[in-house]
Amino acid sequence: MVYIGKFDSVINRALQFEGVNYRYGGMSENGVDCSGLVCIAYDHINIPLAHSSSIMDAMGMEVEADDFQTVDLIFFKGRTNNTVSHEAIVSKIVDGFIHIAHSTIRRGVIEEILQNNSYFMKRWLFNRRII
Repeated sequence: MVYIGKFDSVINRALQFEGVNYRYGGMSENGVDCSGLVCIAYDHINIPLAHSSSIMDAMGMEVEADDFQTVDLIFFKGRTNNTVSHEAIVSKIVDGFIHIAHSTIRRGVIEEILQNNSYFMKRWLFNRRII
């Protein structure tokens, strides 16, 4: 699906990787991790980001979920602590449902409705707006 809107090139670039396998540290069609996907998508509009969730989580400004716009980032904690271990890009919001694009270990790069994923809903930490 192709998105049209203010930040369409970031979302479209991220979704070009849909189906690409997860690879720790990856930033190519051969494999991509969650922060690599964000870097690739933002680099497409000449905003270079560090390939690190823990650096990205301090960039931009914090936003509340009820103020989301596409391309905002959502950060998630790991299973055992409250530190950031994963991030996703808000790809669209439809009827209050937040769609995210992210790279998952088991399914690779996917777009899904956040509220339908109990694993990530329980681990949702905060949100950032980079642009």
